[in-house]
Amino acid sequence: MVLRPSCLGLSLALVLAASSHASPQNTTPAAAIVYGGDREFPPYEYVDEQGREQGFNIHLMRALAREAGMAVEIRLGPREERMTDFDQQKTDVMFLSFSNERAKRYQLLDQTWTLAQVLMMRPGLPRYPQGLDDLWGFRIAVDEGSINHLLLASLPEARRPTLAIVATRGDAIRAFERDEVDGVAGNHLTMRFMMGQLAADAVEVPLISRPYHMAVLPGREHLVAPLRAALDHLKATGEFDRLVEQYLTTPVRRSWLDRYAAALSVAGGLVLLLFVGGTAWNRSLHKQVQARTKAVERTERRYRDLIDNANDMIYRTDPFSRFTFVNPVATRILGYSEPELLAMKYFELMRPDWVPRAMVFYEQSARSRESTYLEFPVRRKDGSEIWVGQQVRPIITGDRIEGFQGMARDVTDRVSAQAELRSERDFVSAILDTAPSLVMVLDAQGHVARFNRACEVLSGTPSSEVAGRPIWDLPFVLDEDRAGIREGIPRLAQSTVPVNLDRTWVGSSGGRHVIAWTVMALRDPAGATTYLIGIGSDVTMTRELERLKSQFVSMVSHELRTPLTSIRASMQLLIAEAMTGNEDADQLVRVALSNADRLIRIVNDILDMSKIEAGEMMVSPQVTRLAPIVEDSVRAVAAVARDAGVTIVHPAPDVPTVMADPDRTVQVLVNLLSNAVKHAPSGSSVEVTAVREGPLVAVAVRDHGPGIPAHKVDFIFEPFTQLDGSDTRRIAGTGLGLTIARALAEKQGGTIRVASREGQGATFTMTLPVAGD
Repeated sequence: MVLRPSCLGLSLALVLAASSHASPQNTTPAAAIVYGGDREFPPYEYVDEQGREQGFNIHLMRALAREAGMAVEIRLGPREERMTDFDQQKTDVMFLSFSNERAKRYQLLDQTWTLAQVLMMRPGLPRYPQGLDDLWGFRIAVDEGSINHLLLASLPEARRPTLAIVATRGDAIRAFERDEVDGVAGNHLTMRFMMGQLAADAVEVPLISRPYHMAVLPGREHLVAPLRAALDHLKATGEFDRLVEQYLTTPVRRSWLDRYAAALSVAGGLVLLLFVGGTAWNRSLHKQVQARTKAVERTERRYRDLIDNANDMIYRTDPFSRFTFVNPVATRILGYSEPELLAMKYFELMRPDWVPRAMVFYEQSARSRESTYLEFPVRRKDGSEIWVGQQVRPIITGDRIEGFQGMARDVTDRVSAQAELRSERDFVSAILDTAPSLVMVLDAQGHVARFNRACEVLSGTPSSEVAGRPIWDLPFVLDEDRAGIREGIPRLAQSTVPVNLDRTWVGSSGGRHVIAWTVMALRDPAGATTYLIGIGSDVTMTRELERLKSQFVSMVSHELRTPLTSIRASMQLLIAEAMTGNEDADQLVRVALSNADRLIRIVNDILDMSKIEAGEMMVSPQVTRLAPIVEDSVRAVAAVARDAGVTIVHPAPDVPTVMADPDRTVQVLVNLLSNAVKHAPSGSSVEVTAVREGPLVAVAVRDHGPGIPAHKVDFIFEPFTQLDGSDTRRIAGTGLGLTIARALAEKQGGTIRVASREGQGATFTMTLPVAGD
């Protein structure tokens, strides 16, 4: 009877299925093992879509229990919950990556695997990191509390990536899929299992490898010997290797039977085809073999030419790392002859301190049977050292590794450049950490990328705890400020000029600190904002002194104005009623009244200045005509101009209505006109003009006085500044008028500017917004 291929494959599958479900010997379990594991750590241990416990660890534990004659209870759950159960002695056994702390706390049995932690980087990036020392500037997603989170957060600030911390591995992968991050960190096989096609397209960057051990709680010595003996037996019989092949060679959710059923079916079909094809053997097959042999020889010659003329070193080694082939490029770069290299082992070329790291790395490569990339230093025959970047893959025949094939390139220049760059970053980092100013760097979304030592000291929070977190979620930010900070990040990112702002932090001692920040957006060549750089200083004491000063000035000014008002009223009454009866006395009263008026003006200026500094100066812009404002201002200084022999020229302004506070605008114009009259020579004129400048109206006051020296133009708007600061100056005043005038103009949406040349007079121009624009 002839079997069809499909029937043969099905028969083989049934035989395998029956053998895999054969009942073990009828033995009563001597003890029960409670195993705890992570429900979301494929392909090691996880719960599949049907709610079943799956993975390498699960099936290994069942095989160990069966071999030791014990029952096993599997408990899978969230990682942290299972670790807590283990520490509280609710479970007996877990699989854990090695650390010195765990080696002290638990009994670690034989190593079962090596966990390789990697970065899966998004394709198409301008550059890729070469390892842990080259991650600054990348944004990496990690699940909170994981080994990768702790590893990356502990890196020095100059080498630490920006971390996007999420709740689960799935959230990290989704952030990667949405292009919100440059890469995602995780276990190599777990990432391949969970990411699917995303992993196939991603660029893998190795981070660190750690041994994976079976851990038993102290006090469970009765389990140690049976489990260790069972594990040795599984390794000796090949059952352990079968589990590795089934669950860890390729990270997919398939059973052993599912994986090989198709292959068995095909194999059966091939046997049948060979049997049938053997009856059709003819002489033409010999000619086809000859033609094929010649084609293979031609291909081999082309391949040899390609290898010999390549730009990279190409070589092969046996399983024990001894060279079996090297191309001419390798001999030229390394300085050894071909016979010399073929007598050497691969690791003999490495710098000695790199050999242990490389051995662990390539052991993992051999076990995973995948192509890997590593950069390391090698020593040439003349003793000089170069860095090579090497891609290696195992040469596999059947289930056996026959050796390794590698391709290496001299990357010394790039490694040196990266070392210089890291040195510069470390240098800048050292400067930032020793600077007294607070320095914080955010990414464009507001997550913390840098947090210098001054920030740590003031806030009492280490940089590792804030790295990757949104600034509005930091513990030392006031609750009432969080929403405003979050909403302000996009505006800061769009700003093309530095922005000054104050924010309050809660210090390490619980006190509140006012921080004055200057924030600037850093942009890439395309103009997109990449980082926000903030430099701040603690101005708590300064702000408090300013408040006390303003409070003191306000109090003193009020205390002065009240008696001055009474004195002024009394002297006005004396003059009005001619109560002195003496001309000389009347003149003295007039002088006293003039000085009282001057003191009241000074007090009013000081009050206005204190309100401006405290941010309490109020203006009420409204739609108003400019002509009445100019008329009222000229009328207010007409008497002073007449006494000085100065004519004020003010044609009716032909301009639109403006948005302005009439009283405050008159105050500004009176100040500008008074200054012009004071500095204008007798017999000259002061001109007032108004023109439209786009969305603004510009009102200019020009005099023909001595003008302003060029070196003083930039300072005349500073408080208490006068052109003549001597005690014998001709023109009196406090030096506050222009400061107050500009502040009032800016409060109304305009400003005041000045144009002057010494000896040619000065022009002060006030701008106001046009109504309706």
